[in-house]
Amino acid sequence: MSKSKRLVTDAESPVSRAMVFICEKCGRRGDLDGKNASHRLASKLKRACKRSFERGEVRIALTSCMNVCPEEQITVLIQPVSGTHATRFRQVDINDVDGASERLLQILAESGGEP
Repeated sequence: MSKSKRLVTDAESPVSRAMVFICEKCGRRGDLDGKNASHRLASKLKRACKRSFERGEVRIALTSCMNVCPEEQITVLIQPVSGTHATRFRQVDINDVDGASERLLQILAESGGEP
């Protein structure tokens, strides 16, 4: 194998259902009590996914700005692993992280996960 082919290689996906990316910058705008709302959303969603899905079905990651920047909302990108559902940008209410995490969990459950 040539050196150029070894520089970038394929890797197996660590998830079977979806990757969820949550904008960290959006959450800073709704900073309550020194806590980034995006961090709270990611934490709540991770806990909910652990209860609802098998290990390795969903991964949650905080990310830098995705240049969507909604007022009073957090941008969330859901990237399904299976080809049957399209990548979707979602905007969730920055003031209701609990409700938003539950709704995102429903969306993830509806997305299937069959590769």
